[in-house]
Amino acid sequence: GEVNIDFRADIYSLGATLYHTVTGRVPFDAATPVAVMQKHLKEQLLPPDHVNTKLSAGLGEVVEVMMAKERFRRYASTSDLLVDLKAIAAGSPPLQARRQIDAKVLTRLAHAAEGEEALEPGERATQQKLTVFLVILGAALAVSVFLNIILLVLNAGK
Repeated sequence: GEVNIDFRADIYSLGATLYHTVTGRVPFDAATPVAVMQKHLKEQLLPPDHVNTKLSAGLGEVVEVMMAKERFRRYASTSDLLVDLKAIAAGSPPLQARRQIDAKVLTRLAHAAEGEEALEPGERATQQKLTVFLVILGAALAVSVFLNIILLVLNAGK
């Protein structure tokens, strides 16, 4: 029912085709076409590198970004997609995909902090690391403020 469809719908379709090619199975399967469509709209994608463990994590990331539910999370251009595919072929990480995935994780962390949505295990670890970092940063700031106050008091007494 979407009226404003753009090229990112084609990127999604290409991602589904690539998923099928590299895993040997369709991304979503169900008894009826309507049920398959509902899964495409609502169900989380099982990463292709979890289905076929011979795949690189980079290729899995590229397919996940291609098949992102929200179109703004997909590749912004076919050029960006090609950059990542060339990077994977050269043995490098897919940097465009990683930007999208990092943004998604941060968004989900924010929603989880508001109690809106549960985190996946990998995201839970990221949240724990972020929490530890923020606690350490807060402690460092508190110590810095405390030391500055002491210096002010000592300099005021002179």
